[in-house]
Amino acid sequence: MRSFLCLLLLLGVLPAEAKPKAKAPPSFHIIIVGGGKTPAEAQAALERYKDEAHEGVTPAEGYPRLLESDDMAGLNPGFHIAVLGICSEVERARALRDLANLALPGVYLKQVQASVADACPKLALPKPKALKGHTHQGSYPVRAGVKGLSYEVHSRALDTKKEPCVVSRLVVRLELGGRVVDEDSWSGDCNPPMGEGDLGSSSEVSLERELTFGDRSFLLVKESSSANDNTLHTWRLVGESCGELDSFEVGSRLEFGPPGDVTVEAEGEGPEAWRKLVTRTTEGTCDENGEGEGCESSSRTYTWDDAACAYR
Repeated sequence: MRSFLCLLLLLGVLPAEAKPKAKAPPSFHIIIVGGGKTPAEAQAALERYKDEAHEGVTPAEGYPRLLESDDMAGLNPGFHIAVLGICSEVERARALRDLANLALPGVYLKQVQASVADACPKLALPKPKALKGHTHQGSYPVRAGVKGLSYEVHSRALDTKKEPCVVSRLVVRLELGGRVVDEDSWSGDCNPPMGEGDLGSSSEVSLERELTFGDRSFLLVKESSSANDNTLHTWRLVGESCGELDSFEVGSRLEFGPPGDVTVEAEGEGPEAWRKLVTRTTEGTCDENGEGEGCESSSRTYTWDDAACAYR
C-alpha cells in the first residue's frame, strides 16, 4: 500500500504540498508637494514648501526631499518630485496633506505598495481646550473645498460688578479636523466714571456676521468704543491666509454722527471672487456709487496673492 502511494505521487496523481504565496509589499501613502519633468521644478516646489511650512509639522529625518518617480513602483515614471514624507497611516497622511494645502495648493497623496521605511512627519496640532466663562457662538466653514476647516467662535461678557461695566472678549479659532491650527482674540475694556464730570469709557467687541465671497468665508467683527457720550464703531475683517488667521480694519464711523455705512464687497465674481475685496465707508446721504449731496466716501482695495500668503 505504501509503495502504491509513492507511485501515485511520482506520477502526479496526488496533489503535492502547495507552496506559500509571496506576501505583497505593504501599502504606503506618499505626500507629494510638487514637481515636474525636471529637477529644477521639484527643487522649486521644495523651496516653496519650506517657506510656508506650518510649525506644527516636524518632518522625519532626511525629509522633505527630492525623489525620481522611476525609483519607486506605483508612481508615474519620468518625473522629479518633492516629497514631504511617506506614511503608513492614511488618516495621518490626509491630515498632513490638508494642512500643507492651506499654504501650498496642489499637495497630494499617492498610494504605493513598496518595501520602504515609514517616514511620516509628526503632526503636533493641539486639541481645543475649553475656554472658561465663554460661550461657543458658532462654527463657520472657511473654504468650500477643504473639509473640516472651520472658524470656531467663542464669546464672553464678564460683569465687573462696576456699573455699568461689562468686559467682552471674542476668541476665533481656526480648526482643521478638530485640531487648533491658529487662534486670535480681541478684548474690550471698561473704565467706570471716577468722579463728577467723568463719564467713563468702555469698549465692546462682538461678531457681527459671516461674509462669503466665492468659495471662501470671512468674519466681520465690530468693536464699539464709548467715550465722551459718543460711540465709535470700528469693523475688522477676519479671514484665513495660508493656514493662519489674518485680520485688517475695514472702516469706522460714529454712532451719533452723520448717517453712513461700512461695506465689504468682492470686485469680481466666481469661486475666486475673494481675491480682490473692496471696503467702502460712507458718511451723509450717499447713493450706491458713493455720491450725493453732503456725501463723503472713501474706499480701499485688498488683493490676495498666493505667493505672499497675506492681504495687501
